[in-house]
Amino acid sequence: MSVEELDPLNSLLTNVLTRLSNLEAAAGITPEAAKSAATSTATSATSEPATASPALVAYDAYITTRLQPFVQTCVELGDPDLLKITKSITQSWGDGIRTIIEAASLCQKPKGTNVAEALQKLLTPIQEAISSIRKIRMKNRTFDNHQRSIMELMAALGWVVIVPPPQGPVAFTKEAIGATEFWSNKIRKEFRGKNETQIKFCDAAKALIYDLVAYIKEFHLTGLTWNPKGGKLEEYTPGASPAVNAAPVKKPAGGGGGPMAIMNELSKKQTSDGSSAATGLKKVTRDMQTWRKEFKADTSKVVSAPSPSPSIPIQKKYSGGGGTGTIRKHAPVLQYEPMGNKWKVEYQTKDSSKGKPLEIKVKDVKEQVYLYQCNDVTVIVSNKLKNIIIDKCTKCNVVFDTVVSSVEIVNSQKVQVQTKGVCPSITIDKTDGFLAYLSKETVNSIEIVTSKSSEMNVSWEEANGEMKEAPIPEQFVSRFGNGVLKTDVSDLYH
Repeated sequence: MSVEELDPLNSLLTNVLTRLSNLEAAAGITPEAAKSAATSTATSATSEPATASPALVAYDAYITTRLQPFVQTCVELGDPDLLKITKSITQSWGDGIRTIIEAASLCQKPKGTNVAEALQKLLTPIQEAISSIRKIRMKNRTFDNHQRSIMELMAALGWVVIVPPPQGPVAFTKEAIGATEFWSNKIRKEFRGKNETQIKFCDAAKALIYDLVAYIKEFHLTGLTWNPKGGKLEEYTPGASPAVNAAPVKKPAGGGGGPMAIMNELSKKQTSDGSSAATGLKKVTRDMQTWRKEFKADTSKVVSAPSPSPSIPIQKKYSGGGGTGTIRKHAPVLQYEPMGNKWKVEYQTKDSSKGKPLEIKVKDVKEQVYLYQCNDVTVIVSNKLKNIIIDKCTKCNVVFDTVVSSVEIVNSQKVQVQTKGVCPSITIDKTDGFLAYLSKETVNSIEIVTSKSSEMNVSWEEANGEMKEAPIPEQFVSRFGNGVLKTDVSDLYH
């Protein structure tokens, strides 16, 4: 390539440099200052440790915009016991979780061990803070619902030890939204139009949990993000960064930049016969450029879709209320997770349970039971608990004593539940086939909410001892008149 052929490129680069010089002059940057700044940056890049990770910076911003306003609202309510709770919130939500995120950003993921076990030392302050909140007994009963709402928020902090499959940290954190809003809505109902600070507390709690979900979704979608080039977690201490085992930054061998450096590089690529890096490339004509009207698509070549990989074992096809799909083969799970106060019952089948009921004995009213992708099993829950969630299950039966919050059934088929005590609410979503056996304590106070579901029935015992069953309506008639839309249950149910 001759010098004449390089003239257009040389002119283009000169034009770019001229524009950059004009911008520097407009910003008040002299060439000496720019050179000094560049030298300082290069030196710091090779001699100083890396700056805070984006995940840590984003969490600091989250603390400032969401956690601090929530704590300030709690202080404004003026209750001494609530003030003690705010200190524990700051200790766990602010300092505790931030320390874990910082540790993950500076350390490699521990190998051959459970994440919760590896982080146990850093989790201890958080567990102590949650325990202290639970032990506080509110002298002013007006703030009981506030304490319960905060406890539901604190359960979401277990996301740092959640690793899929089957459940990711985003789904885990979302579970706290409904329970938190259950108690917040009671506060709204009591103080709406009477005390704006109380409503502000509910809004701040909602923003706190929703923005936490957004943060996790962006930076920790598949679990806590670790630094593959970081140090060992065992050597980490809060406030002290372990050595990062990254390769040292090599300084460029060239003596400078600019158009002449590019010309030198291009000349190095040229061989003795005149060939260069562009020699042999096919010329792209106008009919090959897709954005031009002259473009002619070549339909003679058909790209075949890749065949599915046989390496993933498929257990069966699942057809639930939420649609059809394939279920990967997983080991059955029946275990208790202290961080979320949750019993996990997952991938259980008639074979894994040996045809016998799975029994769960609840020890604390704060505990909850979560069933996920179970098939043809019966679960018996003893003692009083917070709530029960049945997700993507088929032909499952759940018998329980008393729930404080609700029973939720979603994306399931042929599910039966029986309450022997009190159940204030049942929520059914995208489910085909549901039957609830209600106790005498529940039959006159329960609330049932349904959405996109069918074949739902309720059974209860009448005063004469006979069982009665009635369908839950799934067909409605809406009439519009006098500017008002009125919806009634179809005559089929009368």
